[in-house]
Amino acid sequence: MRLAMNITLAIAATLAIPALFAATSDSSHPFTITISAPQNTIKVGDDILIHVVLTNVSDHGISIPPKTLDATCDYIIQIQGEKGLISSKPDCSGSHIMGIRQLKPGESVEGNITLSDIIHYDSKMDDMVKTFDFTSPGEYVIQLSRHISDDPDKEVVKSNNLTITVTE
Repeated sequence: MRLAMNITLAIAATLAIPALFAATSDSSHPFTITISAPQNTIKVGDDILIHVVLTNVSDHGISIPPKTLDATCDYIIQIQGEKGLISSKPDCSGSHIMGIRQLKPGESVEGNITLSDIIHYDSKMDDMVKTFDFTSPGEYVIQLSRHISDDPDKEVVKSNNLTITVTE
């Protein structure tokens, strides 16, 4: 009876190992991005604060700009709301990169991004305008992405989805 139980446990453990490795991380991605919010429900007009954690999950150092949490320079931000999908692409023309630093295996960098403060130039209005409109009540699903390398044609790593509810 004890032999049968040991064999059953050994088979179960053998079958579970691939699932455990798959659940920990995608080995083809050198980092992960995790986003959260101090408040998942806000009122129209309130700032939308997002906490971002970028973690090196590779077995080697990865190069990152010294200010890796500059939302307008380093992340593609996608927000799905009632009016559809709005996306911003990183654009700083290299001006934010004053050097590169190494993020060691297992090391993380984190910081906050205020989505309601991100602006861009609108040629139709010939003025700077807010990129994301949170003036309508409803649910907004937010996701950040970052390219694996400086090549914009390369794969991106996506964060988890974060839902923010805006109320009147």
